[in-house]
Amino acid sequence: MSENPSNQPSEESGSGPVGRGPVDPRGANQPPPPPPQGYAPVAMMPAAPQQRGMWGKLGASLLTTVLLLSIGVNIYLGIIVAAYTGGGPRESAYEDGDRSHRIVVLPIEEMVTDSTHAFVRRALRLLEDDPPAAVVLRIDCPGGTVAASDRVWHEITRFKEKTNVPVVASFGSVAASGGYYIAAPADAIVAEPTTITGSIGVIVMGFTVNELLDKIGVTPEIVTSEFSTNKDQLLPIRPWTDEEREILRVTRLEPAWERFVHVVHEGRSHVLDEAAIRELATGEVFSAQQAYDLKLVDQIGYMEDALALAREQADLPEGVEPRVTIIRQPRGFGLMSLLAASGSTELDAMQQVRQLRDLSPEQLRAWVMEMAAPRAMYQSSQR
Repeated sequence: MSENPSNQPSEESGSGPVGRGPVDPRGANQPPPPPPQGYAPVAMMPAAPQQRGMWGKLGASLLTTVLLLSIGVNIYLGIIVAAYTGGGPRESAYEDGDRSHRIVVLPIEEMVTDSTHAFVRRALRLLEDDPPAAVVLRIDCPGGTVAASDRVWHEITRFKEKTNVPVVASFGSVAASGGYYIAAPADAIVAEPTTITGSIGVIVMGFTVNELLDKIGVTPEIVTSEFSTNKDQLLPIRPWTDEEREILRVTRLEPAWERFVHVVHEGRSHVLDEAAIRELATGEVFSAQQAYDLKLVDQIGYMEDALALAREQADLPEGVEPRVTIIRQPRGFGLMSLLAASGSTELDAMQQVRQLRDLSPEQLRAWVMEMAAPRAMYQSSQR
């Protein structure tokens, strides 16, 4: 048997290729050998950032500005949404002053209707919880329905009795009929030099369409129950009779007129007796000077004069300038509401046309009857 002097395994042994020693598994996880002497590793430096040009810097600045503006606009719109849609009436600043003494302006504008009463009621309930030193009613309306005017009068009278807060009325361009009715409870009335007021009286307005129906070939048929013979009184589809007019005058107009005289006398009894008021209650309209001479108003002046009178009525300390706020009903929020609030009469007309177009036959019939129904009004024919 021959020996292998080199101690290397042979091909015949099957232990591995010639010239390669056996692998020691114990050294498989040992660190690699050190680099040879004089070897210098090459450092991998990160690439230098590319310098922005002038247009790049301008674009980044513009993008940042737009982003900040967008955030600001969204915050602003959120505040508007909260202010415009948040529940009932809200106070806002009218004139700055001493916050421990406050006078509130309550505007009553346009026709006095059920919605006017709802607003005044909510506003005065709010002021009952935090009574001001005085309230100024800023009235600019030609009148309203009998029922709504009386309800507003009731709310103002109730507020005065409950809080003992003085109320001053300030008349704008017109405060006639129902506009004067709701001012009657005020402790003092100030009218602008160009104010139209008075018109103490009541009227019923309606219309008949029988001739129009004849022209278009429409014949209405009316049937009432056996014991409801007066059910068809004052219908717009036929002429009114003299008897019906007299019944309306006795049952509706005279009681409403008497109520008007009573309300004015109750509020102006310190300067006018009932007989004098009855003489004035002819429905005649008066200028501010005429109303002053007739003692229907106490002073001719502007809003600042009414506020000064309110400070006097509230008996505020001398030298105190109270903070003045105005209380208003928030509008609905949205593009249509904002455009309507800006006075777009064309938009209002379009909305009304769309509303009429969308009415069902039953709703349209009810709307026509509502419009045609005679309604007692405290309203002046002049504005």
